[in-house]
Amino acid sequence: MTKYREKIIVLDPGHGSTRGVLGYDPGCVHGDRTEADANLEMAVTLKFLLVGRGFRVVLTHDGNDGPKPDLSWRTRMAAGLGAAALISLHWDMVFKPSRHRSGVYHAPGEPSRRLAQLIAPTLKQGAASWCEPSSHSRFKGLYIDAFPDSRPAVMIEFDSLMHAPPTGTAGKAARIAMLTPIADAIARAL
Repeated sequence: MTKYREKIIVLDPGHGSTRGVLGYDPGCVHGDRTEADANLEMAVTLKFLLVGRGFRVVLTHDGNDGPKPDLSWRTRMAAGLGAAALISLHWDMVFKPSRHRSGVYHAPGEPSRRLAQLIAPTLKQGAASWCEPSSHSRFKGLYIDAFPDSRPAVMIEFDSLMHAPPTGTAGKAARIAMLTPIADAIARAL
């Protein structure tokens, strides 16, 4: 594990940050479940798994630190820390219950493409998974593109929010099961 110790990974739970604060962004919503909360739970769980593999992990926000951080600030923060990777975590909008689709967008640069290609097959929850450059997103590019090309930056879209594990301890085992192969892929890439 010591070979990873000096490597920092920045996890960016999409949307957020503090409920009730001006600027809070819930992302998509399904019942009383928000994408921001589901993203944060995934980030905290993935942090636990990556720390267990010897990485230093920093979250761009923790749900308790005020309004949603600006997207450009998130990439500047990761670059300023000298992060070995920037990984953005998202759930997708709500679709028909039978539709499962998950995948990974990657920033320009070979390291980003390689990391995305390692992560995409681990997204077992979705019957259809994809691995695409960020230029193929509906936005024709994503904020992760501002991260230095020599280091990987990816955005994981897990599936429709309606398929997210339950909140809190009720969903802990499911989150660990989903994220363990992703943590292994990240460790292999870095």
